[in-house]
Amino acid sequence: MANESEKIEQDLYSSKFNSVFNDNVIAVFKKFEKSRIIYLIVSIILALLAIIFVATMIYLNFINYINIMDSPTIILAVLYVPIILAIAIVILVRTYKDCIKKEVLNQLISFIGDFKIADNKNDREYIEKLKLFDKFDISVCENRIKGKYNSLDMDIQEIKLYDTTKQKNSFSETLVFKGILVKIPNNKEDMGRIIIKRKKNKNDKNHTEIFFEDYEFSQYYNVYTDNEPEAKSIITDSFMNQMVKYAQQDKSRNISVSFENNNINIAIASPKEWFEVAFLKPATNIATYREPVSKIISILKIVDFLKFELNIDA
Repeated sequence: MANESEKIEQDLYSSKFNSVFNDNVIAVFKKFEKSRIIYLIVSIILALLAIIFVATMIYLNFINYINIMDSPTIILAVLYVPIILAIAIVILVRTYKDCIKKEVLNQLISFIGDFKIADNKNDREYIEKLKLFDKFDISVCENRIKGKYNSLDMDIQEIKLYDTTKQKNSFSETLVFKGILVKIPNNKEDMGRIIIKRKKNKNDKNHTEIFFEDYEFSQYYNVYTDNEPEAKSIITDSFMNQMVKYAQQDKSRNISVSFENNNINIAIASPKEWFEVAFLKPATNIATYREPVSKIISILKIVDFLKFELNIDA
């Protein structure tokens, strides 16, 4: 019997999603198609202006009409004009993507259930308490979706975590984590803290590590807990097998799970953007809008697995 997420995935590639796309939102997409073309043309013009400006300066220097190295003003112009134009291009692309997200994403995510875009509230303190991530001191929530799936409350955040290091006269930022953090309720009480993290050479000194006989699982994951009996009752053979499959199926996505404060937290590290629309793809192309929905469905599949494995009730 198919899970709810599998049914939604089938609908995504059937006439049901096509009907929703064509009947309800195609007019909005067409409006943004005009905007996309305008933004794209302006971006190309700005990029050409930057190239022409630099090439002109180099040519004038080559024919000795000017001497770039003798003029600090010209040097600054050669350096900063392309940078300013590049920033303008980035702003244009970001403006377009933000418009698409605000106007369209709510309609797309409603296809999978009762979901809405939420405020990008910074939950740094909560994220730190999970102990799922290496040390960080800056957290950025880029996108956030909340709603119900299979009667479960879900909070999906697209986040970036950074660790800053003080140097002589400045600070450097190191990206610690980029990806998705999902929170769902857990009806089991007194579980303590259980952390299942992708394998790393360094251990978590704040928690006791426990070991399992499953060789493949142990190759991919470290498990830390303050409640060993509960952890071993949860991490069954079928649980370990599925976690190994996640690790092997998509090596660009590292999945970790924690049980904390009556919540289950799922961290999915991924270098890709989850809720953005490609700037170069036509806004009326249905495949463009299947992609973010498909990514959310991949999260729902993990939730279905955990709900079944842990017998979670809403």
